[in-house]
Amino acid sequence: MTALHRIGKHTLVSLDGDGRWARGSSAVVHDGDEGLLVNARRDRAHTEQLLDAVRSALPHVHIGHLVVTDAAVHRHGGHAAVAGAEAHVSTRVAAEIAADPGPVTAEPNSLLDNHLRRTLAGFDLSEPGFAPSTPFESCTTVKLGTVPVELIDLGPAHSAGDTVVWLPDDETLITGDLLCPGTHPAQWSGSTARWHAVCAELASMRPAVVVPGRGPVTTVAGILDFRNYLEHLLVETRRRFDRGMPVEETAVDLPMWRWADWACPEHLAITVAHLYQEFGGAPTPRSSALTLAAEIAEGMRRPPRLRPYAPADRDPVTDERLALTEGASAIWDEHRAQTPNILLTLVRHPHLYEQTVPIARGVVTGVLPARDREIVILRGAWNCVAAYQWNHHLPIAAAAGLSATEIDALSHPVGAGRWSPREQLLITALDELHAQSTICDATWRDLAAHYSPVELIELVTLCGEYRKISFQINAWRVSQEPWAGPIRLPSGWPR
Repeated sequence: MTALHRIGKHTLVSLDGDGRWARGSSAVVHDGDEGLLVNARRDRAHTEQLLDAVRSALPHVHIGHLVVTDAAVHRHGGHAAVAGAEAHVSTRVAAEIAADPGPVTAEPNSLLDNHLRRTLAGFDLSEPGFAPSTPFESCTTVKLGTVPVELIDLGPAHSAGDTVVWLPDDETLITGDLLCPGTHPAQWSGSTARWHAVCAELASMRPAVVVPGRGPVTTVAGILDFRNYLEHLLVETRRRFDRGMPVEETAVDLPMWRWADWACPEHLAITVAHLYQEFGGAPTPRSSALTLAAEIAEGMRRPPRLRPYAPADRDPVTDERLALTEGASAIWDEHRAQTPNILLTLVRHPHLYEQTVPIARGVVTGVLPARDREIVILRGAWNCVAAYQWNHHLPIAAAAGLSATEIDALSHPVGAGRWSPREQLLITALDELHAQSTICDATWRDLAAHYSPVELIELVTLCGEYRKISFQINAWRVSQEPWAGPIRLPSGWPR
């Protein structure tokens, strides 16, 4: 049941702003038998529920007008439920709607696909989005009986076009997504600096009541707090941009202070990517920003507890230590091309680093076949829930001859995969080491029929070395590097 709240003589609101992309607040302005809807819901069914609530509260009111505040809400198929209403869309919003690239296609069962499914759960997305016909310029006034309703486009700010609805008779301001107190906004376009300035303009209107696009009804104090949030976002993001921190790290590194408990911190991935472009950085593809947002939402991106050495922090001695990653193997070839964060973190302890690297190099350049080695490493990553380790070894495992199906099977019980008897025995031994810190007599006896003593020594040492690395990765919260691509998890990964 959709609830309506009266906030003024001529205004009711439906607050559905829990921060999810599919949701947002709607408002109904009325006088006599005339009504105006500000933003439909995500789909026809939810909009019909809203209209049913309006008919119940205002049985004599006809919704003859519809306002679309920004381009993001045009995708809401709920507009079809008010198809007979006169639509009011600014030229800026209309232009952004026309340029809309459409929805991003997510790889099935990827982090992004799973996140979008959860975010959009319960909504029917089959209805087409809204298509404007005769947009107004920067401002216009709609008369509902004797009540003037002023529509003012203040963009580019949160978006290229941002329309607010001002009711001078009620001293009520309906902002759309220009304001979303309590929820971190997702900014795809517009100008963040202009957005910050627009907040001062909104406050100067001195509204008694402010209806944001998401979150609770507020006042001028809410506008000013949101302006301070944007200023903080600008300053802290710029600081990290100037230091050369990638978007992936900045999105989880920003100190949010009193705004830390706001909903949807994953939206910062989108806004930070947009800010980097505003600062002169390279554009982040839309799919990449959404994928990063999904990784944050799913808990796969968090700030590191120990920060890896940045290039500006390294002296020649540190660079010389990092050059220890020499050796003839695909793993160390990758390390020479791009130094991974696990090494850039470990090198903060120079003595331990210098003792550790030769052992790590030894177990990956030893006598075990490369295919067996990668089975050991990937199974260990799955057993230890070490996503960083899993992702770094996906291309190496593929190069060692493991198929995509076999790699995925390493995230399931041993009997689920089509393994050779020797490989099934190997995986069983790995699981026993993980669960019991030893290998039972029968498994060891069978292993010894397939592996030489030297290979058995290396096998157990390899398993232990990568278990130790998993501990380091998880406890230090080592973050995956931008050059390593998006985080990819198998179907059997614990969620």
